[in-house]
Amino acid sequence: MVLELGIKNYRQHDLTSGIIECFYQLTVILAVISLVCWMLVSIFKFLPVTGYTEYFWGGNRLVGNFLKIYFESQDYNFMGTVIDRNSGIYPEAPMYAFVLIVASAYGYFIRGDRGKKIICLIITMFSTLSMTAIIMAVFIILCYTVKEFKSKYKFTLGIILVPMVILTFAYLIVQLLSFKSSNDTLSTSLRFDDLNAGYQLWLSHPYLGAGMDNLEALQQYMSADRLYTYLGVNQAWYSLGWSSILAYGGIYLTVIYSYPLLKSLVLGISYDNSIWIFSVVIIVSLFILIVYGSPLFIFILAYLWINSNKETLYLITEGEKNNEENR
Repeated sequence: MVLELGIKNYRQHDLTSGIIECFYQLTVILAVISLVCWMLVSIFKFLPVTGYTEYFWGGNRLVGNFLKIYFESQDYNFMGTVIDRNSGIYPEAPMYAFVLIVASAYGYFIRGDRGKKIICLIITMFSTLSMTAIIMAVFIILCYTVKEFKSKYKFTLGIILVPMVILTFAYLIVQLLSFKSSNDTLSTSLRFDDLNAGYQLWLSHPYLGAGMDNLEALQQYMSADRLYTYLGVNQAWYSLGWSSILAYGGIYLTVIYSYPLLKSLVLGISYDNSIWIFSVVIIVSLFILIVYGSPLFIFILAYLWINSNKETLYLITEGEKNNEENR
């Protein structure tokens, strides 16, 4: 089904039709619902939760929900204040964050939206309190700023604005990473231990990997003080996307995953199509989020694999140039 829908896009030489467009519109609707509920139910407490749901993600407990369209599945300790994270209908905020990242990157860089839909998605990304989502939201805002100034003040852009944008973006990333490093759940030490464990497992199975989601094999190389259970859940989880792809799938799976991302990156730059920035967003997301086996990520790979071709990108670029000339 994924390939057929992608082939349809290829035949029409259009990057904004088919299932990815349906996904985008649906995500905008979900973002509006979750943002409103998050503000009224979780932040300002204007509306009470209407029920409780059994929650098995990271330990058995009950979580509040509002009409079964919004769930308070996670909270976050922000400088001593506990805040509910906006996870929408998903069991965790990072999972929801990836959906929002894909939708906003598609809407802004491929679809060319600049209105209320993108604004809503970006605000919702901030409300998840996910480091990756916040970085991507800031990235899109900076891209918008650069594009607005580019057409009006090219000299200013080249001499002043570009260095300022780069430094600002770098500073925000450093500050976010520093803040996350002080949090026990995603500490720097665990990240380094994950890197070491993934690398050691890959050395043992370099070509085909140790098998998808073979956490037991990975735990053999983890620090011993991580191998414990809490509330019936093993705490020796793994939190690095690309490293897990390499460890679980070896060079074989890494090449399969990397090819469409790199192909769209190279061809997008060659034909001046923003699909390359969309690919960068997905690549960066994979460094932190464990989404390599999700249906959405598999679809994105198929979408890029089929639509990143010279004929499609050339026709789209020429069409955009003609439209600009007509204006």
